[in-house]
Amino acid sequence: MTCSIRHVGQVNGVVTFAGAETFVVKIHARTPSIASIAKDLVALARQQFVPDTPSRVHRRIVPLRTQVAVHLPCGRTIPGKLLNVSASGAALYVGEPIELGTQFRIGETWASVVRQFESGVGAAFLEPLDPQSVSEHIQL
Repeated sequence: MTCSIRHVGQVNGVVTFAGAETFVVKIHARTPSIASIAKDLVALARQQFVPDTPSRVHRRIVPLRTQVAVHLPCGRTIPGKLLNVSASGAALYVGEPIELGTQFRIGETWASVVRQFESGVGAAFLEPLDPQSVSEHIQL
């Protein structure tokens, strides 16, 4: 096969392995060097990596007080139970499903649903908390 590789040009190769989601190509090239091609391929692969889920940037804690009031946009309040809290959000069990993207209050703290799981949600705070204020004694 002939490959056109950005910043390298065209190179000839042979597929030596083909799996369900991967393949291996043996490159036949004299110029540029194989080391140069490998370096460029690794750099291009890193540029293409996009995480499926946001990475965690703040430590999570399990608060001492886990029972919270969840104030829904319709005006109703349902009980919730905090699983963990960080400066950027919380995971909590709730008594009923809350749709992705819904903005609601956990106690007095505004949040938005960013993920759902069985009997609960992951919520991102609309305004992140001061990381120094996040401890097991936190009250939202």
